[in-house]
Amino acid sequence: MRPASASHSSAISDGGYIDDATSALESTNVYVSPEVSGSAALADALDQQISDASIGVAVFSDNAALEASGPDIVAELAQQTEYDTIIVAVGDDLSAGSRVLASGEAMRIANEAEGSAGSV
Repeated sequence: MRPASASHSSAISDGGYIDDATSALESTNVYVSPEVSGSAALADALDQQISDASIGVAVFSDNAALEASGPDIVAELAQQTEYDTIIVAVGDDLSAGSRVLASGEAMRIANEAEGSAGSV
């Protein structure tokens, strides 16, 4: 997985936001942290928009940045899940990476989707 605009960090702590997302992404391709305002509705909306089972999406509040940066979360989720492409929002910051798309392409697609759908 090539996370957009970051190097991989191997010092991410166990537990917390990443583990919650990893557990959820085992059964669904969309995870929205309960800390995010309107999380259930947002998860439903994203689930309807993301029809490709090879794409995993995780949305976190700004607090997740205390655990790791968005690109580091992308890299960690890529290691811990089977998704070809991972898209992560931490607050208003969007990060993405893919095993199958050219470097930077996942981020471009994520930005286009965010622009057409409004803010995550």
